[in-house]
Amino acid sequence: MIGMSNRSPNQVIAVLVALVAIISVAGVVISLNRPVTDFDKSSPEGVVQSYLRAVLENDYDEAENYLETNTKCEASDLDRAYRANNIRVDLIETEITAEIARVKIQIEYPSGALLNNYYTEEQVFRLVTESAQWKITGIPWPLYDCGISSK
Repeated sequence: MIGMSNRSPNQVIAVLVALVAIISVAGVVISLNRPVTDFDKSSPEGVVQSYLRAVLENDYDEAENYLETNTKCEASDLDRAYRANNIRVDLIETEITAEIARVKIQIEYPSGALLNNYYTEEQVFRLVTESAQWKITGIPWPLYDCGISSK
C-alpha cells in the first residue's frame, strides 16, 4: 500500500512516549525558569509573599510576624500544619478597600504523576492595617485551625 509505514506498533508507541517525555521536560524547564515578581513588602501582596516564603522555608517564627497581633495562630500551629513540598504560588488578584485587603492566590501541588501534572487550589488571605502595617487576619493557609492545644 502507498503511504503505509513498515513500523511496528511498539516503535510508534516508543516514539509517542519519547515525544511526551520531551514535552514534559520542556514544561518543567519553562515553569522553573519563569520570573518571580518581588512585591513591595509594605503592600498586601508583599506581606502575603513574605509570609509564604517564611512558611515554605520552615521559618515559622518569621511567618508569625506577618499575622495580626490578636490572632490565635502561632508558630507552633505552623509546626503541625501539612503542606506539600515543591509547590508553586501565583497571585490571582488583590482587592484593597480602606483598611482591609483581600489577596487571592493559586497554589499548585505536584500530583506525583509521571507527566508532572499539578493539583491547584485557590486561597484567599485577608489583611487588616495594624499600626500602619498590613497584617494577615483569620486563619491563613496552610493552617485550618489555630489555638487548639495538642495536649
